[in-house]
Amino acid sequence: MEDLNKKDLEKVFSNVRESYRLLYEYQKRVLDLVKFIGNQLNYSYSGGWPIFSEPCPKRGKGSLDNWAWDWLNMYAYGFHFGENKEGIKFEIRIYSDTGFYDNSTDKKISVDKFNSVEDSKTKLVLIASSKGWHIDKMLEAFNSENDKYQLTDKDNNICAKSYDLSDFLNEEKTKEQLQNFSEYCFKKCGIDMKYSSI
Repeated sequence: MEDLNKKDLEKVFSNVRESYRLLYEYQKRVLDLVKFIGNQLNYSYSGGWPIFSEPCPKRGKGSLDNWAWDWLNMYAYGFHFGENKEGIKFEIRIYSDTGFYDNSTDKKISVDKFNSVEDSKTKLVLIASSKGWHIDKMLEAFNSENDKYQLTDKDNNICAKSYDLSDFLNEEKTKEQLQNFSEYCFKKCGIDMKYSSI
C-alpha cells in the first residue's frame, strides 16, 4: 500500500467498511437465490466449497500466512445439492468476478492483472449430471466473453450453463432461467430436470 496520511487512510477505511456491508448484502442475496433455486428444483443443499481459494480458516485454526482470498471464499464458490430421487446430481457455482478467469493470468494475488472490473462479469453456473461428476477439467475453459460454460460432456452426462447473475433479477426471471436450463439439459444430454415454471 502506498504511503498515506492519516486523513487519506481514514477515507480508505471508510470505503472498506462500506465494502464489507455491500458484500454482506450481496452474499445474502446470492444465498437466498441459491436456496430458492434448490427449492424450485426439489433439491436439498448438501454442502459447498470454495473454488478459487482454500476454505476460510476455522475457529482456532489457520495461519497468518494464509492469503487474503482464503477469507473471501465467495469470490468463486460451489453449492452442491447432491442427488435427487431420479439420480440427477445438481450444483450451483457463483463466480462473483470473472476478472481472474478472463485474463488467463495464473497469479491469483496479482489483482492488477485481472480483467478490469468493467470488462468482467458476475456469473451463476448451473450444472446437472445423470452419470459422472468430473466437472473441474471440463469447466477450466471458463471465459465469460465467449460463454464457454455452455458445455456438455456426453460421456458423463454433464450439462453446465452459465448465466449473468443479473438474469436472476426476481422470482419470475429466476423461474425463466430455470426453465431455460431444464430445456437445455434435456436437449443436450437427455437429462430431465422435471421442472416447469408454470
